Amino acid sequence: MLRPVWALLIAAVFLPCSLAASEIKIFTTLPVFSILAQEIAGDTAQINCLTHEQDDPHYLLITPSQGWAMAEADLILSGEEIAHQLPVAQDKIAHLSVLPPTYSKDFLQRRALVAQWLNDAPLSDHEYHHDHQHCDENHHHHGTTSHHHGPSCQTAITKTLSQAQHEWLCCASMQVVAEVFAQMLIEKDPDNAQQYAMRAATAIDNIEKIKELYQKLPQPQQSILYFEEFYLLQKEMGVNFGPVLYHCCHNKNLSPQRLAELMQSGDYRALLVPRNLDEKAREQLAQITQLPVEEIDTSGTSAPAGSSYANFLGILLEQLYNTGSVAEATAP
Repeated sequence: MLRPVWALLIAAVFLPCSLAASEIKIFTTLPVFSILAQEIAGDTAQINCLTHEQDDPHYLLITPSQGWAMAEADLILSGEEIAHQLPVAQDKIAHLSVLPPTYSKDFLQRRALVAQWLNDAPLSDHEYHHDHQHCDENHHHHGTTSHHHGPSCQTAITKTLSQAQHEWLCCASMQVVAEVFAQMLIEKDPDNAQQYAMRAATAIDNIEKIKELYQKLPQPQQSILYFEEFYLLQKEMGVNFGPVLYHCCHNKNLSPQRLAELMQSGDYRALLVPRNLDEKAREQLAQITQLPVEEIDTSGTSAPAGSSYANFLGILLEQLYNTGSVAEATAP
Protein backbone atom coordinates (compact mmCIF):
# COMPACT_ATOMS: atom_id res chain seq x y z
CA MET A 1 0.00 0.00 0.00
CA LEU A 2 2.91 2.36 0.61
CA ARG A 3 4.53 1.93 -2.77
CA PRO A 4 1.97 3.96 -4.78
CA VAL A 5 2.16 6.79 -2.22
CA TRP A 6 5.94 6.90 -2.41
CA ALA A 7 5.71 6.82 -6.18
CA LEU A 8 3.45 9.89 -6.13
CA LEU A 9 5.77 11.72 -3.74
CA ILE A 10 8.79 10.96 -5.90
CA ALA A 11 6.92 12.18 -8.97
CA ALA A 12 5.89 15.37 -7.17
CA VAL A 13 9.52 16.06 -6.27
CA PHE A 14 11.07 15.34 -9.64
CA LEU A 15 8.39 16.56 -12.05
CA PRO A 16 9.14 20.29 -11.67
CA CYS A 17 12.82 19.61 -12.29
CA SER A 18 12.13 17.67 -15.45
CA LEU A 19 9.78 20.38 -16.71
CA ALA A 20 12.34 23.07 -15.93
CA ALA A 21 14.95 21.09 -17.83
CA SER A 22 12.75 21.17 -20.94
CA GLU A 23 12.24 24.96 -20.80
CA ILE A 24 13.83 27.12 -23.43
CA LYS A 25 16.54 29.14 -21.66
CA ILE A 26 16.72 32.70 -22.93
CA PHE A 27 19.15 35.46 -21.98
CA THR A 28 18.46 39.09 -22.88
CA THR A 29 20.52 42.24 -22.60
CA LEU A 30 17.67 44.64 -21.72
CA PRO A 31 14.30 44.22 -19.96
CA VAL A 32 12.58 45.56 -23.08
CA PHE A 33 13.94 42.53 -24.94
CA SER A 34 12.81 40.30 -22.08
CA ILE A 35 9.18 41.32 -22.49
CA LEU A 36 9.36 40.66 -26.24
CA ALA A 37 11.00 37.28 -25.60
CA GLN A 38 8.26 36.40 -23.10
CA GLU A 39 5.58 37.49 -25.55
CA ILE A 40 6.83 35.12 -28.23
CA ALA A 41 8.31 32.24 -26.20
CA GLY A 42 5.45 32.07 -23.70
CA ASP A 43 5.33 31.53 -19.96
CA THR A 44 7.33 28.29 -20.02
CA ALA A 45 10.50 30.06 -21.12
CA GLN A 46 13.19 30.73 -18.52
CA ILE A 47 14.45 34.28 -19.08
CA ASN A 48 17.49 35.95 -17.51
CA CYS A 49 18.44 39.56 -18.19
CA LEU A 50 21.77 41.39 -18.09
CA THR A 51 20.29 44.68 -16.85
CA HIS A 52 17.60 45.78 -14.42
CA GLU A 53 15.65 48.94 -13.60
CA GLN A 54 17.85 51.96 -12.85
CA ASP A 55 20.89 50.26 -14.42
CA ASP A 56 22.86 52.22 -16.99
CA PRO A 57 23.36 49.62 -19.74
CA HIS A 58 26.37 51.50 -21.13
CA TYR A 59 28.55 50.86 -18.10
CA LEU A 60 27.99 47.28 -17.05
CA LEU A 61 30.38 44.43 -16.44
CA ILE A 62 29.18 40.88 -17.01
CA THR A 63 29.32 39.06 -13.67
CA PRO A 64 30.42 35.40 -13.47
CA SER A 65 26.82 34.31 -12.83
CA GLN A 66 25.59 36.28 -15.83
CA GLY A 67 28.36 34.81 -17.97
CA TRP A 68 27.28 31.34 -16.90
CA ALA A 69 23.62 32.12 -17.66
CA MET A 70 24.62 33.35 -21.12
CA ALA A 71 26.69 30.24 -21.79
CA GLU A 72 23.81 27.99 -20.68
CA ALA A 73 21.16 29.87 -22.66
CA ASP A 74 19.59 28.31 -25.72
CA LEU A 75 19.05 31.74 -27.26
CA ILE A 76 20.18 35.30 -26.55
CA LEU A 77 18.12 38.33 -27.55
CA SER A 78 20.24 41.46 -27.72
CA GLY A 79 20.52 44.99 -29.00
CA GLU A 80 22.66 45.29 -32.10
CA GLU A 81 25.30 47.46 -30.46
CA ILE A 82 26.25 44.96 -27.76
CA ALA A 83 25.54 41.69 -29.60
CA HIS A 84 29.02 41.35 -31.07
CA GLN A 85 30.66 42.04 -27.71
CA LEU A 86 28.98 39.18 -25.88
CA PRO A 87 31.36 36.29 -24.98
CA VAL A 88 29.21 33.58 -26.60
CA ALA A 89 28.79 31.91 -29.97
CA GLN A 90 27.28 34.48 -32.31
CA ASP A 91 24.94 31.98 -33.97
CA LYS A 92 22.71 31.84 -30.90
CA ILE A 93 22.19 35.62 -30.64
CA ALA A 94 19.04 37.11 -32.17
CA HIS A 95 19.41 40.75 -33.14
CA LEU A 96 18.53 43.23 -35.86
CA SER A 97 20.97 42.24 -38.60
CA VAL A 98 20.45 38.47 -38.35
CA LEU A 99 18.60 36.97 -41.30
CA PRO A 100 16.22 34.24 -40.11
CA PRO A 101 16.07 30.79 -41.75
CA THR A 102 12.75 31.71 -43.37
CA TYR A 103 11.83 35.24 -44.27
CA SER A 104 9.27 37.13 -46.28
CA LYS A 105 9.42 40.02 -48.71
CA ASP A 106 7.77 42.12 -45.97
CA PHE A 107 10.59 41.20 -43.58
CA LEU A 108 13.25 42.29 -46.09
CA GLN A 109 11.42 45.57 -46.73
CA ARG A 110 11.34 46.34 -42.99
CA ARG A 111 15.07 45.70 -42.74
CA ALA A 112 15.69 47.98 -45.73
CA LEU A 113 13.62 50.75 -44.13
CA VAL A 114 15.59 50.68 -40.89
CA ALA A 115 18.86 50.70 -42.84
CA GLN A 116 17.58 53.68 -44.82
CA TRP A 117 16.83 55.62 -41.62
CA LEU A 118 20.26 54.73 -40.22
CA ASN A 119 21.90 55.95 -43.39
CA ASP A 120 19.82 59.14 -43.30
CA ALA A 121 19.40 58.65 -47.04
CA PRO A 122 17.53 56.12 -49.18
CA LEU A 123 19.43 53.02 -50.17
CA SER A 124 19.82 52.79 -53.92
CA ASP A 125 17.63 50.38 -55.85
CA HIS A 126 20.77 48.42 -56.65
CA GLU A 127 21.63 47.95 -52.97
CA TYR A 128 18.12 46.87 -52.00
CA HIS A 129 17.59 44.48 -54.91
CA HIS A 130 21.11 43.08 -54.55
CA ASP A 131 20.29 42.00 -50.99
CA HIS A 132 16.85 40.74 -52.00
CA GLN A 133 18.21 38.81 -55.00
CA HIS A 134 20.89 37.02 -52.99
CA CYS A 135 18.40 36.07 -50.30
CA ASP A 136 15.94 34.76 -52.87
CA GLU A 137 18.75 32.68 -54.39
CA ASN A 138 19.47 31.15 -50.99
CA HIS A 139 15.79 30.37 -50.57
CA HIS A 140 15.74 28.59 -53.91
CA HIS A 141 18.86 26.52 -53.36
CA HIS A 142 18.55 25.69 -49.68
CA GLY A 143 14.81 25.63 -49.00
CA THR A 144 12.93 27.34 -46.20
CA THR A 145 14.00 25.03 -43.39
CA SER A 146 17.72 24.62 -43.98
CA HIS A 147 18.75 28.09 -45.14
CA HIS A 148 21.40 29.85 -43.08
CA HIS A 149 22.43 33.42 -43.64
CA GLY A 150 25.87 33.50 -45.18
CA PRO A 151 28.26 35.94 -46.87
CA SER A 152 25.91 36.36 -49.85
CA CYS A 153 23.36 38.12 -47.63
CA GLN A 154 25.86 40.37 -45.83
CA THR A 155 25.31 43.28 -48.20
CA ALA A 156 24.80 47.00 -47.73
CA ILE A 157 21.59 46.63 -45.73
CA THR A 158 22.96 44.09 -43.25
CA LYS A 159 26.20 46.02 -42.78
CA THR A 160 24.29 49.22 -42.14
CA LEU A 161 22.05 47.52 -39.58
CA SER A 162 25.13 46.49 -37.60
CA GLN A 163 25.59 50.19 -36.77
CA ALA A 164 22.17 50.47 -35.09
CA GLN A 165 21.84 51.98 -31.63
CA HIS A 166 18.69 52.09 -29.50
CA GLU A 167 16.78 50.07 -32.08
CA TRP A 168 14.23 49.11 -29.41
CA LEU A 169 12.83 52.63 -29.88
CA CYS A 170 11.79 51.84 -33.46
CA CYS A 171 8.66 49.93 -34.48
CA ALA A 172 10.06 48.52 -37.73
CA SER A 173 13.32 47.36 -36.14
CA MET A 174 11.51 45.55 -33.32
CA GLN A 175 9.21 43.89 -35.83
CA VAL A 176 12.36 42.57 -37.52
CA VAL A 177 13.76 41.42 -34.17
CA ALA A 178 10.48 39.67 -33.31
CA GLU A 179 10.54 37.69 -36.55
CA VAL A 180 14.22 36.79 -36.21
CA PHE A 181 13.73 35.64 -32.62
CA ALA A 182 10.64 33.59 -33.48
CA GLN A 183 12.42 31.78 -36.31
CA MET A 184 15.39 30.97 -34.07
CA LEU A 185 12.97 29.66 -31.42
CA ILE A 186 11.30 27.46 -34.04
CA GLU A 187 14.69 25.99 -34.97
CA LYS A 188 15.33 25.15 -31.32
CA ASP A 189 11.85 23.84 -30.59
CA PRO A 190 10.04 22.79 -33.80
CA ASP A 191 7.32 20.99 -31.82
CA ASN A 192 5.91 24.38 -30.76
CA ALA A 193 6.58 26.14 -34.06
CA GLN A 194 2.97 27.12 -34.68
CA GLN A 195 2.61 28.81 -31.28
CA TYR A 196 5.83 30.78 -31.70
CA ALA A 197 4.86 31.91 -35.19
CA MET A 198 1.38 32.99 -34.06
CA ARG A 199 2.70 34.90 -31.04
CA ALA A 200 5.29 36.68 -33.16
CA ALA A 201 2.66 37.62 -35.74
CA THR A 202 0.45 39.02 -32.97
CA ALA A 203 3.33 41.02 -31.48
CA ILE A 204 4.24 42.45 -34.90
CA ASP A 205 0.60 43.37 -35.58
CA ASN A 206 0.25 45.08 -32.17
CA ILE A 207 3.39 47.13 -32.83
CA GLU A 208 1.94 48.22 -36.18
CA LYS A 209 -1.35 49.26 -34.53
CA ILE A 210 0.45 51.45 -31.99
CA LYS A 211 2.47 53.13 -34.74
CA GLU A 212 -0.62 53.78 -36.89
CA LEU A 213 -2.49 55.16 -33.88
CA TYR A 214 0.11 57.84 -33.20
CA GLN A 215 0.82 58.61 -36.85
CA LYS A 216 -2.74 59.95 -37.06
CA LEU A 217 -2.04 62.54 -34.36
CA PRO A 218 -0.83 66.08 -35.14
CA GLN A 219 2.80 67.06 -34.70
CA PRO A 220 3.54 67.04 -30.95
CA GLN A 221 4.78 70.12 -29.15
CA GLN A 222 8.53 69.80 -28.92
CA SER A 223 10.46 69.06 -25.75
CA ILE A 224 14.17 69.37 -25.09
CA LEU A 225 15.63 65.87 -25.19
CA TYR A 226 18.58 65.03 -22.98
CA PHE A 227 19.82 62.28 -25.34
CA GLU A 228 19.31 61.61 -29.05
CA GLU A 229 17.88 58.07 -28.74
CA PHE A 230 14.72 58.92 -30.69
CA TYR A 231 16.50 59.30 -34.02
CA LEU A 232 14.99 56.15 -35.54
CA LEU A 233 11.54 56.72 -34.05
CA GLN A 234 11.42 60.28 -35.40
CA LYS A 235 12.36 59.03 -38.86
CA GLU A 236 9.68 56.38 -38.70
CA MET A 237 6.89 58.57 -37.36
CA GLY A 238 7.80 61.56 -39.51
CA VAL A 239 7.93 63.96 -36.54
CA ASN A 240 10.41 66.04 -34.61
CA PHE A 241 10.23 65.55 -30.84
CA GLY A 242 12.66 68.39 -30.19
CA PRO A 243 16.32 69.43 -29.99
CA VAL A 244 18.94 67.25 -28.28
CA LEU A 245 21.34 68.33 -25.55
CA TYR A 246 23.82 65.44 -25.60
CA HIS A 247 24.85 62.52 -27.74
CA CYS A 248 24.53 59.15 -26.06
CA CYS A 249 27.71 58.05 -24.25
CA HIS A 250 29.32 61.44 -24.88
CA ASN A 251 27.96 63.41 -21.97
CA LYS A 252 30.08 66.52 -22.32
CA ASN A 253 29.39 69.99 -20.97
CA LEU A 254 26.78 71.86 -22.96
CA SER A 255 27.76 75.45 -23.62
CA PRO A 256 25.59 78.17 -22.05
CA GLN A 257 25.37 79.71 -25.52
CA ARG A 258 23.81 76.57 -26.98
CA LEU A 259 21.24 76.37 -24.19
CA ALA A 260 20.44 80.06 -24.60
CA GLU A 261 19.91 79.52 -28.32
CA LEU A 262 17.56 76.64 -27.64
CA MET A 263 15.49 78.58 -25.14
CA GLN A 264 15.15 81.53 -27.53
CA SER A 265 14.32 79.46 -30.59
CA GLY A 266 11.18 77.73 -29.42
CA ASP A 267 8.46 77.21 -26.84
CA TYR A 268 9.20 73.80 -25.34
CA ARG A 269 6.86 71.92 -23.04
CA ALA A 270 9.36 69.89 -20.98
CA LEU A 271 12.88 68.64 -20.49
CA LEU A 272 12.91 64.87 -21.04
CA VAL A 273 15.70 63.12 -19.15
CA PRO A 274 16.69 59.44 -18.74
CA ARG A 275 15.60 57.69 -15.56
CA ASN A 276 19.14 57.21 -14.28
CA LEU A 277 20.26 60.83 -14.69
CA ASP A 278 22.11 62.23 -11.70
CA GLU A 279 19.81 64.31 -9.48
CA LYS A 280 22.24 67.22 -9.35
CA ALA A 281 22.48 67.39 -13.14
CA ARG A 282 18.70 67.25 -13.35
CA GLU A 283 18.28 70.17 -10.94
CA GLN A 284 20.86 72.28 -12.77
CA LEU A 285 19.19 71.72 -16.13
CA ALA A 286 15.77 72.52 -14.68
CA GLN A 287 17.09 75.81 -13.30
CA ILE A 288 18.68 76.78 -16.63
CA THR A 289 15.78 75.81 -18.87
CA GLN A 290 12.96 76.70 -16.46
CA LEU A 291 11.08 73.70 -17.86
CA PRO A 292 9.34 70.86 -16.03
CA VAL A 293 11.55 67.78 -15.95
CA GLU A 294 10.04 64.47 -16.99
CA GLU A 295 11.73 61.07 -16.76
CA ILE A 296 11.47 58.91 -19.84
CA ASP A 297 12.70 55.36 -20.23
CA THR A 298 14.85 55.37 -23.35
CA SER A 299 17.04 52.42 -22.29
CA GLY A 300 14.21 49.93 -21.94
CA THR A 301 15.27 49.07 -18.39
CA SER A 302 11.92 49.63 -16.69
CA ALA A 303 9.71 47.68 -19.06
CA PRO A 304 7.19 45.92 -16.78
CA ALA A 305 7.36 42.13 -16.62
CA GLY A 306 4.32 40.43 -18.09
CA SER A 307 3.65 43.40 -20.34
CA SER A 308 4.28 43.58 -24.08
CA TYR A 309 6.58 45.57 -26.31
CA ALA A 310 3.55 47.34 -27.81
CA ASN A 311 2.53 48.51 -24.32
CA PHE A 312 6.07 49.76 -23.62
CA LEU A 313 6.06 51.66 -26.91
CA GLY A 314 2.60 53.08 -26.26
CA ILE A 315 3.65 54.47 -22.87
CA LEU A 316 6.74 56.02 -24.46
CA LEU A 317 4.80 57.62 -27.32
CA GLU A 318 2.17 58.93 -24.93
CA GLN A 319 4.92 60.82 -23.08
CA LEU A 320 6.48 62.13 -26.27
CA TYR A 321 3.17 63.28 -27.70
CA ASN A 322 2.04 64.55 -24.28
CA THR A 323 -1.48 63.22 -24.59
CA GLY A 324 -3.58 60.99 -22.38
CA SER A 325 -6.34 60.63 -24.96
CA VAL A 326 -4.83 57.51 -26.47
CA ALA A 327 -3.51 55.91 -23.30
CA GLU A 328 -6.25 53.29 -23.10
CA ALA A 329 -5.85 52.44 -26.76
CA THR A 330 -2.19 51.49 -26.34
CA ALA A 331 -3.06 48.17 -24.72
CA PRO A 332 -3.37 45.56 -27.50
